[in-house]
Amino acid sequence: MKINEVLKFFVPKDNDFFPLFDGQSKCILKASELLMELILEKKPIETKLSIFTQIKDLEHEGDSFTQKI
Repeated sequence: MKINEVLKFFVPKDNDFFPLFDGQSKCILKASELLMELILEKKPIETKLSIFTQIKDLEHEGDSFTQKI
């Protein structure tokens, strides 16, 4: 058995996987950027609460991607 045949076994057969995986990674990236902004920048508490809410929303969006994947 050639290595290519073995690797094909692990590649998802469903073409929906890659867009979902891409969406999940974009969610993680945006949430991490917001977390850095929340931690490192001095902002009023109202702004920090807004950022926290955005992170929670992205978490729920990421959960949706995880369930679909």
